[in-house]
Amino acid sequence: MQTLLNASYQTTAAGLTWTLLLLAQHPNIAGDVLAQAPSDPERGSLLERVVKESLRVLPPVVFVIRRSVRATKLAGHDIREGTVVVLSQYVTHHMAVHFPEPERFDPDRWLVQKPSPFAYLPFGAGARMCMGAMFSMQLFQLAAPAILRRFRLELTAGTRVDRHSSLTMGVKGSLPVMLLPQDGRFSAVPLTGNIHEMVRLPKVSETVGRLAAKAA
Repeated sequence: MQTLLNASYQTTAAGLTWTLLLLAQHPNIAGDVLAQAPSDPERGSLLERVVKESLRVLPPVVFVIRRSVRATKLAGHDIREGTVVVLSQYVTHHMAVHFPEPERFDPDRWLVQKPSPFAYLPFGAGARMCMGAMFSMQLFQLAAPAILRRFRLELTAGTRVDRHSSLTMGVKGSLPVMLLPQDGRFSAVPLTGNIHEMVRLPKVSETVGRLAAKAA
């Protein structure tokens, strides 16, 4: 019960935080999510793609641990019985062989990409896949638009955004955010910290220029 409580709370809180941060720093995508019509059965919704891409770039669970129950061979290496094996979802999700330009936040990659369940595995894979995967995805897709419809989230310029990771990867310390009435005037702000090691954020000048062109 403790594992279920901690896993459902910490991972969902971290995933929702990263998703909202990425939307705040990608104004065009945030605006499109706010304005999008209901899901297209063939393409799915933009929000669904945003959540999937957020969980790829910044997965709340960054590694899993398994113990070999029998001797075997893995990628040419002999694995003895009882060997502890660590798999990192973060590393796998950032491999260019699976996801071109892996540090780029691109929800539309999911219109064409269909990776193996062992290449994209924010909830794990196989017999021990997280039992709350479907519930978590539903929660993301309910909570994110509910927040966006009511508030425009704007990060404080110059904020240092660093990761903090044990098993769950979240934001280190606090994340100053202004909650403004939702007026659709999304804008990115300059950030510092090792967030830039994990995802390539658009330059503030670029987002302003694109938004001006879109408005015109």
